[in-house]
Amino acid sequence: MTDPHFIPPSPPPFPGQAPVPPQAAPPGSSPEAAARPSVEQVFGDVRGAVSRASKREPYPWLAVASLAFTVVWLMWPEGGAVGAVKLKLWTVFVLASVLMVFAPMMRSAFRLDDFRAWQIAVAGAGGIGFAWVAFLLPSIASNQAFFGTCATAAAALAAWTAPGKPS
Repeated sequence: MTDPHFIPPSPPPFPGQAPVPPQAAPPGSSPEAAARPSVEQVFGDVRGAVSRASKREPYPWLAVASLAFTVVWLMWPEGGAVGAVKLKLWTVFVLASVLMVFAPMMRSAFRLDDFRAWQIAVAGAGGIGFAWVAFLLPSIASNQAFFGTCATAAAALAAWTAPGKPS
């Protein structure tokens, strides 16, 4: 049994980023309201990733590109059906894999260290690579295969350039 008034410690800030001070509960509210993380605490990593991207770091842009190419791949009409209809349940696997590539951006929200977030991103890129070999390689001349290849390449490069990769 855990203490309902336990407030977990805040994740450490990125290097060069000021820590987010904990917010006090509004007057008259319960202690549980103070225990909930603020929007800044949950999404602070994303804002930091966008600010780092403006310094020409390729990872955030490659992760977004992999998601965009994956959505186009799954929605592109080819042979009378879109990719999501052809793949059915595998569509969920592909989308989950591409979202795993975003783990280094969201590591403080999930309380992951840098290396574990990088491992998750690599697993996501591997999942997209598996889908590319299983579903797109047999029909490589199609338009869907082009977008799937772009998604796979962007996910692999995002995982390669993500923070937390061992040197």
